[in-house]
This record gives sequence, structure tokens and C-alpha cells, in this order.
Amino acid sequence: MKSKTFLILLVICAVLAGASWFVLEPGREKTDTGSGRLLADLPVNDTLRIDIAGSGSGVVLEKSDAVWVVKDKFGYPADFQKLTDLVVKLRDLKIDRAFPASEDILDRLSLRAPDAPAKNAALHTGGTRITLKGRDGKPLSDIIIGKARETDAGRGGNFVMPAGENTVYVVDQEFSFLKADPEEWIEKQVLDIPPEMVARVDRIDVKGKAPLYTVRRPAKEKPAEMADAPKDQTVLPAKVNRLMDALAAFQIDDVIDPGTPAEKTGLGDGPCFAYALFDGTVYTLCLGNTVEGNPDRTYLKASVGFTPPPPAGDEASAAGKAAPGEAPPAGADKTQPKTDAAPEKTEDPARAAAERNQKISPWIFAVPKWKADQFISEKADFFEVPEPEKND
Repeated sequence: MKSKTFLILLVICAVLAGASWFVLEPGREKTDTGSGRLLADLPVNDTLRIDIAGSGSGVVLEKSDAVWVVKDKFGYPADFQKLTDLVVKLRDLKIDRAFPASEDILDRLSLRAPDAPAKNAALHTGGTRITLKGRDGKPLSDIIIGKARETDAGRGGNFVMPAGENTVYVVDQEFSFLKADPEEWIEKQVLDIPPEMVARVDRIDVKGKAPLYTVRRPAKEKPAEMADAPKDQTVLPAKVNRLMDALAAFQIDDVIDPGTPAEKTGLGDGPCFAYALFDGTVYTLCLGNTVEGNPDRTYLKASVGFTPPPPAGDEASAAGKAAPGEAPPAGADKTQPKTDAAPEKTEDPARAAAERNQKISPWIFAVPKWKADQFISEKADFFEVPEPEKND
């Protein structure tokens, strides 16, 4: 091959390589920023408010009395872990590269402010703007999150741009979890009571005094059973366990305006369930109507009380142990091993119940319908339905 021909081919290859890079990458200038952080000077501990704005939606998170709350959800507590993850991600953003923005790039990478008009309406979807504020509403950081960067191995970071600047940064963190809907930022796990801690469940009759039925667990290590079950009926253990498990990892979908009238929610007329724990804590949950406009959700209210538990019964004596406040049974070993360790401090269940009640009793929750169905209203639903007899 002649040298002239080789040089021509070499130039063509260089042009094609440059063109392909231009097509695949959104900017022409590459800045080698190493492992520098975009918001290295972000004063995380000074943050008192976070505004998250998206196209047509937004949420405000505020620090109130040392507790983060969702302002748009009546001051209900925010998901602190999710909030912390967001702030830490912003603080630790490492720059992969940077390039100047253009009108086309802003639309194509969704880096315009959510309320800004698009130059190319076919491409524009709007970014998500995150503003961290300190005392007196002073902005500490203001950044627009655009599209995730796609790589051969999947998503590989995000395109972001500080508000008011004209430089796009490719950062190592990815923000697909980020939503500007207030419902996404509330603390959704309300309770998490292991079923073995539940001593009994009473289905309360709001119009009467006696419970409609009682399911109880004789001891923590024993299975739950229905009290006073008819001898001619077979109790389904799966139904009993379903009821006892209802408070484990108990999550809500949303928080409803606490001022919503009872005529609308149906709370006060629906079924209620009292879960008494072995330590004397009592959780009472009441169901209401289907949430207006959302048939897959049910209104619910919860409260927490305390009733001193009765002394341990025959189970403690049978094991050769004394019930609280009683002398050891005859024949029991009265000696105790000596130890220099300080006695373990236990939480006062009465005080803990009062504190939990302050946190959850003021609220009206919306829970998934399948979770509401876990509470079995009618006693007859616990029994096996006999198959109809077949005629020969």
C-alpha cells in the first residue's frame, strides 16, 4: 500500500472515530476531573430543609424538633433512612467528566428545571431539582438531576447540572429512586411486632363489651389457639397464624388528613382488634371504609396502651421457675449463679407504650387492602367449612 493511500485511510478512520464519539457522547469537551467530588463542601449537618421538585409534583422535607417531617403530608415523619441516603449521595458525588451544556443537551438529558419551557418539546421531560437549605432558607446546594447514563453493563451514574450553571457533569451515583411525590417520602413502617410476642388478640365489638372472639398464645414458645372454640368446629391454624402475624413489618401506603371526618373514613363503626403483648403493651387497630378514590386501600387508625400483665401461670411453675412476685415452687433450685456483671436494664413498657401512642394515635393511615384483609372480622371465618355430602 502506498504511503499516500495509507495516510488518507488513517485520516478517514480518525474522522469516523470522532464522529462516532460525538454521536454517542452528549458533549464535545471532556474534562479530566479525576476523583473530585462535585459538592465536596456541602455542609450536610447544616441542612434544615430539602425541596424536591419534579414535573408537576414536589415535596418539602423539614427538620422539626430534631425530627424530619414531610411538610406536604401534614408534618408526618419522613423516611429518615431514605432522606439520609439522598444527602450522602449528593455529598459524595464523584465527577467522571464534564462538558458544556447546549439547548439540545438540556432537553435530551432532562436537565432543564422542572418548570422551565423546553426548546424541543418532543425530547423534554424535565429534570428533578433538589435544593438543600439551611437557616433562614439559605440555599446550601441547588442541583438538577437528569437522566441516568446508560452503559454496556447497565446504568452507570447520572447526568447532573448545578442550577444556574452551564456545565453538565457525569457523576458516579445513580438516582432512579428519586421521586418528587410526598407519598414516597413518609415513614411507612409503623409497627414491627414479632408474632411470638403477641399473647392474645381480641376482636372488639365497638357496640358491646365482650369481644366477638379471642385468639391467644399460652406461652411465647407455644402455638396460638382460639379460645372457646365450638367442639363441633375445626379451627384452621393458617387463619389463626395470619391474624397473629398481622403486626409484623406493618407498613402503610399513605397518611390521610387527620381532620378527615369519621363519616367519610368509617372509623368508629368498623372492626377493631386489640393485640395484647406478653409485656402488657396493647396495640389497638381499627379499620374503616375503602379509601375514597383508591379501592385498593383501607382507612385505619391505631393506638397504644398498657395493661399490667397477669402473673405467670402454670407454665412458669411447671418449668420450675417462679412467676413474677412469687416464691420459687417446692423443689426448685433457689441458688443463683454469681456474676460481677451489672444487671441488664430493660425498657419500661408502660412509658414506651405512651411514647409510641403519641407518635401513631393522631394519624389516619391508608393501608393496602390485602393488609386490612389479614385482620379476620368474623369468628366463623376461622373454621373449616365441611364439604357438602354427596348423594349416591
